[in-house]
Amino acid sequence: MRIIILVMILLKSSLIYAYECDDEFIKISKNINEYNITWCKSINTIQDNYFFLENTKDYLTAYKISHASIPLSKEESLEGVKNTQEKFCDKETLEKKIESLLPKNEIFFFTLIPSENNEIPYCYKLEMTYDGRDFSFIDSKSDIEIKKISHHKNAVINIGKQYLYNEPSKRTNMYLIKGDKVIILDKKTDNSGQKWYFINYKGKKDINMWIKAEAVDIKE
Repeated sequence: MRIIILVMILLKSSLIYAYECDDEFIKISKNINEYNITWCKSINTIQDNYFFLENTKDYLTAYKISHASIPLSKEESLEGVKNTQEKFCDKETLEKKIESLLPKNEIFFFTLIPSENNEIPYCYKLEMTYDGRDFSFIDSKSDIEIKKISHHKNAVINIGKQYLYNEPSKRTNMYLIKGDKVIILDKKTDNSGQKWYFINYKGKKDINMWIKAEAVDIKE
């Protein structure tokens, strides 16, 4: 039993991508709920930090987030607001805003900005949130940049005959058979909850189409 559990842990961890920081940045690993965050912290100025954000439930897609200062969970944000030593801008308004935002697994991105308080020259301003699906900017004039990173994965068809789709709702007469090797380029879930992979198949010519996720085994 211990061997089986160890193998499962190793397989799961092998899916995690390693992100490296540029020179003059310190690499910090952080986990918020189901999100892995690689924090590239500038040794020169906190405004130039950048982050790699990865959902542990979806390793095909990650994001590079630039020009933010710190990422915090909802609990960390509320604790920071209530802590008199933490330098958050307009704590009362910020606390109400954070408490009104759902779900609990949201990530909050703050940027350090000049303060209007002479005793505290700089304070952290809430700029953006991420709920696992969408990024929402609190300030439309934010300088934060988001770049989507796609991780292509090798896979193999596990069903004797599986039709291909131009779109999840538009089946074609084309199909792949068990053992055909494909590359997963993207994924999505339709309104009925069906999961789909957008795959590339290299035959006599390249084919890029959608296929039902259960027809594919990802190769580790």
